[in-house]
Amino acid sequence: MQNSFGELLRSLRKKKKMRLQDVASRADIDLSYLSRIELGARPAPKKSIRHAIYEVLVLEKAEIDQAEASVSYKPTNSIFRAPLSGGKMLLMVVNIKDIGKLLSTTDMGLEKFVSGLEIAEADM
Repeated sequence: MQNSFGELLRSLRKKKKMRLQDVASRADIDLSYLSRIELGARPAPKKSIRHAIYEVLVLEKAEIDQAEASVSYKPTNSIFRAPLSGGKMLLMVVNIKDIGKLLSTTDMGLEKFVSGLEIAEADM
C-alpha cells in the first residue's frame, strides 16, 4: 500500500508506462514540480491539477478514488475563542500560516495573543 499521494502517483504512472516528462507536458504542469510531488518533497497539488494528471494517465474510477484517499487534509484555518466580559465570546477565524508567522516573529505565545485580543475587544 502506498504511503503518500506522490508515491501512489509514481506507481500509477509507471503502471501506465508513461514518462514523467510526458505526464507533465500533457497535463501542462512544470516537470520539476511534478517530480517533487512524486518524491514527496511537495504535498498533493490542488484538485484541478490532480484531475488533470488523472486525465492524462487515463485512470479508472477506483484508481482515482485510491489517489484521492491518499491526499492528506491539512486545515488552513482555525477558530479562536476567547471569553469576554458580560458572558460574550470572541470568535475569530484565523489563517494558520498567518498566525504562525505572527507568533514566530514575536515572543508572544498563543495564550498571550488570545488574551490580548480579549483586552482589545473589551476596551472598545
